[in-house]
Amino acid sequence: MTFPSFSVGETLRAADMNAVGLWLVKSQTVGAGVGSVTITNCFNADFRNYRVTFEGGTQSGNNLATQLQFAGGAGHYASMRYDPFNGVGAGVLPTFNQTFCYFGLTGTQNQATFVMDVFAPFTTEWTKYTGSFTGDNFAGTGSGVNASNTSLTGFTLVWPGATNTGGIVKVYGYRN
Repeated sequence: MTFPSFSVGETLRAADMNAVGLWLVKSQTVGAGVGSVTITNCFNADFRNYRVTFEGGTQSGNNLATQLQFAGGAGHYASMRYDPFNGVGAGVLPTFNQTFCYFGLTGTQNQATFVMDVFAPFTTEWTKYTGSFTGDNFAGTGSGVNASNTSLTGFTLVWPGATNTGGIVKVYGYRN
């Protein structure tokens, strides 16, 4: 497969543009000393599935579970597994019919990063997600659903027991 290559001043052909697989939908810098951030207007009818990334933030505490909220009500079902780099203290955080699910761990030295695929958030189907993360001396995975048939346009990240300063959340749409 030949990937498109663009040059400054070049006229872009529809065939080249249609070959691009991910489109940046939203980039949002997280504020200083905040306990949560809401990413609005990032899911829409243009894409069915999305990739979400977070990197560069510093939290005020290490190894605290980050919460992910797709909607305001209950209906989040998920499982997050984390493994320490030294092999001691692995664990699982389940979520059963809560107003949030766990996804990611905090880190005070810019260690907290994640990548997550979100499936069908704008449709009137259950929103599903799966991904991986790093934190302070931990790495892990998580998957779950928001068991609601509500069309979603955004999501919220919450750092309970900590604050976050900086970092960038990016949302990309997968080309249909």
